[in-house]
Amino acid sequence: MNGANPVTMPAPLLPARVRREIAREQYRSELLVGAVQLGIAALLALLYAGSTHGFAPDAPVEAAPLGLSLFAILALLRLWLALSGQLGRWLLGLGVVAEMALLVGVIFAYHLQYEQPAQFSLKSTEFAYLFILIALRALRFEPLWVILSGLTAAAGWLALLGYAVASAPGNPT
Repeated sequence: MNGANPVTMPAPLLPARVRREIAREQYRSELLVGAVQLGIAALLALLYAGSTHGFAPDAPVEAAPLGLSLFAILALLRLWLALSGQLGRWLLGLGVVAEMALLVGVIFAYHLQYEQPAQFSLKSTEFAYLFILIALRALRFEPLWVILSGLTAAAGWLALLGYAVASAPGNPT
């Protein structure tokens, strides 16, 4: 190995045993991410079920149950793909973007649910979940997924902000 640091070496130059070990850890981390996401979805569903709802019964959408259901389906699908060995890089990337888009969509839907102006969505505490999803991507040991997750979250938040500004009362646009 002529004294080179194996951590900074390109992947093809790593010994086969090390590449197999990295692949096994990536597999385990993806299973852990899926399990944590399902656990979070179950906990949030329990909290939602036990709380009082401050919106009208005829609200156009119930964002939380819809979002939790779709998020659980996404997590189960990704977990199944990981377990069956079908979770390739492009499917993983698509899943990262889909999770963020779903969460931003749920945050957007809160203003519809509570029949408030679009600016109401920007005050949502679910904003913190964006950071949780970004942090979960760090379990894959590859910065690409953290960066993709962060950029998707930023783009989604900027879209929410743009919509809120454009739909503000008295906005001349």
